[in-house]
Amino acid sequence: MNLIIKVSLFITLIFSTQYSTAKIYYAESASKIKKKVFSFTLKKMDSSDEFNVLKIQKVGVGYSLSQYFSPSGKYLVVYLTRKKKETDELIVYSANDFTEIFRKNMKIPSFYYGTHIEPFFNVDETIISLQVMKSKKIHMVNAYLVEDGSLLYSKILEKKAVLIGQSSTKNTLYIGGKPGVRGYSSIEIIDIHNGESLNKFAKKKAKYEYKSNITSNLFIADYLSSKRHDYEIIVLDKNSGKSVLRERIGDVAAAFITTNEGKDVYFVNKSRKGKGFDVNQLVNNEIIELAHSEIDFKPVFLSISNQFNRFVVASKSNFVLIDVDNSIQSEKISAPFDIATGYFSSDDSLVYMREGSGSEVAVIDFAQQKVINESGTGRQSVKFGQFMATVAL
Repeated sequence: MNLIIKVSLFITLIFSTQYSTAKIYYAESASKIKKKVFSFTLKKMDSSDEFNVLKIQKVGVGYSLSQYFSPSGKYLVVYLTRKKKETDELIVYSANDFTEIFRKNMKIPSFYYGTHIEPFFNVDETIISLQVMKSKKIHMVNAYLVEDGSLLYSKILEKKAVLIGQSSTKNTLYIGGKPGVRGYSSIEIIDIHNGESLNKFAKKKAKYEYKSNITSNLFIADYLSSKRHDYEIIVLDKNSGKSVLRERIGDVAAAFITTNEGKDVYFVNKSRKGKGFDVNQLVNNEIIELAHSEIDFKPVFLSISNQFNRFVVASKSNFVLIDVDNSIQSEKISAPFDIATGYFSSDDSLVYMREGSGSEVAVIDFAQQKVINESGTGRQSVKFGQFMATVAL
């Protein structure tokens, strides 16, 4: 039997919980049964004890497994997906001892590269909300009580609408309408407790699209003016919908990232000065330039360190490392594959990059400014746990 071991990739690449000097990691094993069918098992490991396995939980049989933790780390949410015509499963465990709290059959929509929309919890983690499918054309936001999995409400979405985010207070959810190349044509705010619509922003003839990067009080949008390739950034007040900032940012759409539970916004764009690009922070509705580079390429994503002082600016095939505290910038570095995204390690010394069209993972040493390791499995979204354990921790 073909056995594949992988470490689950979350927003910081690997989920860990700190217990005094011990670090707890969650890994996944998948034994192949037949083509596109695997038997999945979850493992809880102690990295301070040579990754000794503390708990094992059999999940079930399917094609892929996606895992998410509640903000407090109390709950582990699993999407067990299967072939298109088969039913998927939502499973909620206690992260501490892998006790299964509830399991529900449903169809979970799959998007780019087989990814899924993450679930969202309310502030006291008594409600879990996620996007599900009634049919290919009918999607809904379903909310369940965490204690027993009973359905709280089901809200049918408009055609092509997507559940895209949550407020920093965790009381509201954001639904993006009709996704475009750069964002969404509208944003609807709903109450996470009952699914009621609280507000909606949309213009029938809008030339801009809302971003999914949303702060606690503001929406961020790109705007394509009547002049071709002339972009502006627009910041809209969440309550009134009025513009509080509007400024030209260049001839290429910006790449945004939010931190601190959506309260801080950073973005990279082609420089307004001409050649190169700028790394900026949005502070009190003003754009503050943190770094400027003369390297001329089209940035498509921005990654920020845990201390908010190091950045990775990447195009599809190259990247630049920036340390704003020490005024350090690397040269343009070629990536070993087409880049989908990247994350910093917990100590900000390493950057992990994921391939967009395949299964490769590359490890970049920030100080050395070079790729120090890479690995892949031949199956999209699967990463070797042994590889991650030896080079990523």
